[in-house]
Amino acid sequence: MRPPGTPPAWRGPLVERERWEWRDGDPGDPAVLLADFLSAHGLDGEPAGQRGDTVVALLAGAVGCARLAGLPPGRPSPVPAVPEVVAVAFATGGGQAAAAARGVVSGGGVSGWTLSWTDDQHAEAIEVVRPASGRGEVYQANVVGQRAAPHRADPRALAAT
Repeated sequence: MRPPGTPPAWRGPLVERERWEWRDGDPGDPAVLLADFLSAHGLDGEPAGQRGDTVVALLAGAVGCARLAGLPPGRPSPVPAVPEVVAVAFATGGGQAAAAARGVVSGGGVSGWTLSWTDDQHAEAIEVVRPASGRGEVYQANVVGQRAAPHRADPRALAAT
């Protein structure tokens, strides 16, 4: 199950194509560099959430948000190794574009997925957390599950993709 409002093209497998990261102290204006990254993936202009077979996810820390907004950054991150801004471009749909993006031939030998909970149970857990967040009882929550599957592939080859 996907969150409500998930665009249809995002409902298939997403495969990472490229990643851009910016840390406090890196050269350049992160807003300009992010715009360049989006433009390189055909996502410049408004709105730039998705076009064609590419989508981009953006994650930003407090310093990154301040710098993107042109505000004073405040206190530095206690973990400077973690990027302040990350943009990840994904190929959508799991078709030829996605396979080409990850360099994987279909039928990679993975089967028999085991889930720690069902997609419906995960969605239910999210619906429990949302009202608590709205009441200010929860600032941030990561509602995650695990998925595991045996595979017959070479782990080094999987790690290289």
